[in-house]
Amino acid sequence: MHLKSLFADKNTDYSRFPVFLTITVFILVIFSIINISSASIRPIGDNEWVDDGYHIKQTIWFALSLIVFLAVIRIDYKYIIKYSLHFYLFSILLLLLVFAIGTSVNGSRRWLNLGFMLFQPSELAKLTVILFVAYLLKHSQDTTNLKGVLKPIAYASIPLLMIMKQPDLGTSLVIIPFVVTMLLVADLKKRILLTFALICLIVAPLAYFTVLKDYQRDRIKAFMNPEDYAKTDGYHLIHSRTAVGDGKIIGVGYKNGTQSMLGYLPENHTDFIFSVVSEEWGFIGASAVIVLFFFLIAQILVIAAETQERFGKYVCVGIAILFAFQMFENIGMTIGLMPITGLTLPFFSYGGSSLIICFLALGVVVSIRIHPKSV
Repeated sequence: MHLKSLFADKNTDYSRFPVFLTITVFILVIFSIINISSASIRPIGDNEWVDDGYHIKQTIWFALSLIVFLAVIRIDYKYIIKYSLHFYLFSILLLLLVFAIGTSVNGSRRWLNLGFMLFQPSELAKLTVILFVAYLLKHSQDTTNLKGVLKPIAYASIPLLMIMKQPDLGTSLVIIPFVVTMLLVADLKKRILLTFALICLIVAPLAYFTVLKDYQRDRIKAFMNPEDYAKTDGYHLIHSRTAVGDGKIIGVGYKNGTQSMLGYLPENHTDFIFSVVSEEWGFIGASAVIVLFFFLIAQILVIAAETQERFGKYVCVGIAILFAFQMFENIGMTIGLMPITGLTLPFFSYGGSSLIICFLALGVVVSIRIHPKSV
């Protein structure tokens, strides 16, 4: 296969390019960099602060992500279908390398040190699972019965268990909602889904005591009663809720948030970036972020609804649910509606791996949109 055919334009209809979808994402990223700039400042003594420069690094990741995005949208997505198994196997290989030569941060081995960045293979694995599950559903003879969906579930379970082993419970659980939704779109009978749900309800109590590690159980306990764990696992949630509440309607002002600027809010540039937004920009700023995410997800679902080809439809639905679940979990954990899992806010939290993979996923969606005659 020649590169010329890979990037062929004969099936490309740029008049279908989703301009408003792209603008929505750009606004999210630019606003995120503004808030990461605020979160980059931390105290080092009495009336002394240091700027870690995370916003500068994120700007560089944004530029690299744009290159990835522009490259992917030019690829006729029939090649994405053709090589979906290869992408899946490549992500499995990277996950295996994490166990062998991965870098540990805060007790979890989740990253590969590439020299210029710490890359998190689980971010890529989420997207490759979507692509390969969509491929399996496209070629399945019957997706309405249990036999027809066992293969997609089995293949999705492999990276899920590997990511859980790192350990990274939050990222592994993200796989479940988008796979289930893709199966429903593929006409899986509801009684089969209810059977799986019943099995999960039965297994969940056992998994709580046998699968979850002590610190993961402590996080759940702190979620239920954060005040009882105010100096340990409840610390994050208490100060996050304080930051959100302090913002009120219009916020305390840019770079004026006490919880963030005084160092009370841990991981304020990654996991708790929404808390920074809420404190400094108030209800208005926080609502604007949520509205932008809903607009983003709705536009992807519209593309899914308009796509006649099954693979493209399944992929768009999977990516939409991926973004939606991470948004719900990340924002939910900052206000106490969900347990703290460490999931990033797509396009918004600091991190090169997350941002690049988000734009990679967005590029796949756009490719599906502008190559309506490719398959």
